[in-house]
Amino acid sequence: MKIRATLAAFALAAAGLMVTAAPAQAVEDAGTFSGTETFTDCDGAYVVESTFSGAYVIRDADPATDGQFFPFAQVLQFTDTITNPETGEYITVTGKLFFREVQPHYLGNGIVAYVGQETGTVTFRDSSGEVILREYGTVRIGYVFDTENDSTPGGTILLDKLLSVKGPHPTYEEDFDFCAFLDSEIGSP
Repeated sequence: MKIRATLAAFALAAAGLMVTAAPAQAVEDAGTFSGTETFTDCDGAYVVESTFSGAYVIRDADPATDGQFFPFAQVLQFTDTITNPETGEYITVTGKLFFREVQPHYLGNGIVAYVGQETGTVTFRDSSGEVILREYGTVRIGYVFDTENDSTPGGTILLDKLLSVKGPHPTYEEDFDFCAFLDSEIGSP
């Protein structure tokens, strides 16, 4: 789902870094964020107006990763209004999500494998307020991450793989087409 991919990308960009929560580690950085953003989806067919807020924490480097991986956790709330600009029809997507990085494994040379775990609820409503789709539960994605071996937060995702989905998450089904879903709900442009 493009919205989900956008949220995941935003979650990482908003914190500015990648991380995992380990209670015994000291805090490297923490804060809150909020904002709005407007963009298009489905090759420009739909306009998305997004409002978001949340908080994040970055822990000191995990010693088991040779001081290269800084665990990250984040709480995110958002409301996205997706509009067909030709008809004015829209749907609203609201979510409350908790993301954290867990189970880091140092592979050497600044490369870390870890699991990103997202838990929460995302609700899609039509313009009359009726629920048309709801997702809740936990999604786990495995990552291979290049820390750049510089002992500072940040780096590059080299690989990601969906590991498990618990609870209803229709947008994660292999045959789910987000743009076709929008076309059916608010009319194809």
